[in-house]
Amino acid sequence: MNSNEDMFLIRFENQTITNTCMVLDYIQLACTDISISIFNKYIIKCKGEEISDLSSIHGKVIKRIEIDDKLNLFLIYIHDDMQLLVDISDDAYSFPEAINITLSNYEMMVL
Repeated sequence: MNSNEDMFLIRFENQTITNTCMVLDYIQLACTDISISIFNKYIIKCKGEEISDLSSIHGKVIKRIEIDDKLNLFLIYIHDDMQLLVDISDDAYSFPEAINITLSNYEMMVL
């Protein structure tokens, strides 16, 4: 991850996920000042166990977000030992982008 991505993603720390929803074939997460649309396959884990219910992260606080280029993962670390992992490998894309992040000032990051 480069320093520009680091500076953008650090804004997510301590944000509460206020809304989660499935929109046709992708998911959206909303925080107070940020929304994240995830178009690629994702997995939610709690203490290493896979969870299928998207609403399980509703109301939870984001600790940090990372991009792991070696594993081709976009990782959202959530308090209570939870993670949302998104596959960002070339083969995983079903849309032109894997993830679209929008801030309240309309600043965007697209992966």
